[in-house]
Amino acid sequence: MREIVHNLKDITDSRELLESKPPAFTILFIYILIALLTIAVVWSYIGEMDVVVKADGVVRPNQRISTINNMVGGKVKEVYLEGGKQVTKGDILYIIDDADLQIKKEFLQEEINRKTIELENVNKLKRSILEDTNYFSSAKKEEELYYYKYLKFQADKNHSRENVNLIIANIENTKDTTTNLQTLSNAIKTNINLFEDLENEYYAKYIDYNLKLKGLKDTLYQRQKEYQIQEKMYQAEAVSKVDYEKAEDALEQAELELEKFQNSIRLDLKLNLEENQRRLRELKIQLQQTAPGTTEALEAYPNIAVDHFKNENLISVNDHIKNLQVEIRQLENNLQTVKLDIESSIVRTPIDGYINIIQDINKGDSIQGGTVATIIPDNDTNYKVQIYAPNEEIANIKVGDKVKYNFLALPYKEYGELTGKITKIAIDTKVTNEGNTSYYLVEADIKNRPLISYKGEEAEIKVGMVCEVRVVTKTKKILHHLLEKIDLRL
Repeated sequence: MREIVHNLKDITDSRELLESKPPAFTILFIYILIALLTIAVVWSYIGEMDVVVKADGVVRPNQRISTINNMVGGKVKEVYLEGGKQVTKGDILYIIDDADLQIKKEFLQEEINRKTIELENVNKLKRSILEDTNYFSSAKKEEELYYYKYLKFQADKNHSRENVNLIIANIENTKDTTTNLQTLSNAIKTNINLFEDLENEYYAKYIDYNLKLKGLKDTLYQRQKEYQIQEKMYQAEAVSKVDYEKAEDALEQAELELEKFQNSIRLDLKLNLEENQRRLRELKIQLQQTAPGTTEALEAYPNIAVDHFKNENLISVNDHIKNLQVEIRQLENNLQTVKLDIESSIVRTPIDGYINIIQDINKGDSIQGGTVATIIPDNDTNYKVQIYAPNEEIANIKVGDKVKYNFLALPYKEYGELTGKITKIAIDTKVTNEGNTSYYLVEADIKNRPLISYKGEEAEIKVGMVCEVRVVTKTKKILHHLLEKIDLRL
């Protein structure tokens, strides 16, 4: 491509343009633009902007909202609940039918009265046992049973004494029998009558023994004589061998009869002694069971038996008293619970305020436990805002931070905004019902003033209003913010 060279003098318009002065408005525009840029840079360096955390919030009263919980299940008898209705403390909201509770109350009261009378009678029985006096009257219906109980106690006590006396008599008889048997055994061994009392039956037994023994010995002596004669005659061949052997057999039989008699007497005495000793041990054990104690004097055991019988009955009576006291306390607790249920069946408002219905109920409905309504205080002109701060932003929020509120029901562009400060931050998270998100519950105050629209219309905030919350966590220069946007730092 070939270059073309022109003479400057030939370019007349361009030369005029270069040699001419610019218009005044152009110079003014340039100066204005430079001034604006300078002002913008200075403003961005000096000016500051708020760094905010956005969250959702709900307006709540400063006073706690009172929750109406149904404590007693049953059928609704009367209903006075109306949403938004103004109530004062003590007003009846609804009534649960308490007919069954009234019946239960009467039954428990009757049981307490009956157990109380029984406790009084048992205490009186204890006193009667201790003092050996029947303090009951058969003429009084409530005491008649215990009147006869005490009579039975006295009869059983006397029977206990008689039973011990019988055991003691058996022990003494057994001891006497054992002594007589031992004396009889010694008399037989020594062949001397050791009994001095002629009326003693064992004296007669010893005499009878001696007579039988003498008879057997006489028989043996006779058989010995006969045997000796038969033996001599047999040797002289005066008698046959058969007669001799008969005499020999008769002698042996007499010896056996004597030995059998003596062995039988000794065995009977031994067995009788052992039986009496065994019976004596059993009687002593029986005596210890009936009258526990350690004493050598048998005559003391009847009183021991009576005291033991009395103590056993007193232990039983004391146990009965303790059981009755426990039963009465349990019945009184149950009665108190029923009374509270009866009182709770008439549901009243605990504070002044307005009714907010949670669960619709009608007359005749059967309801169980649960929240029925809430009472929103009506004397609270100040509100607070519960803020649901996201987990990832909670570290930037501090008590005292400024808060700005924009209400969904009162658009910001029309009504503006309200402000407040953070007053409390929860120490732990809460999880949403879905279970997939957690948040911190933060409370902030709010300046309660009317909001006026650009049309001059006035509006008030109300409990339950939802708002968009912007928590001012810090401020920074606009220039820094712009530089951060382009990843630059000063």
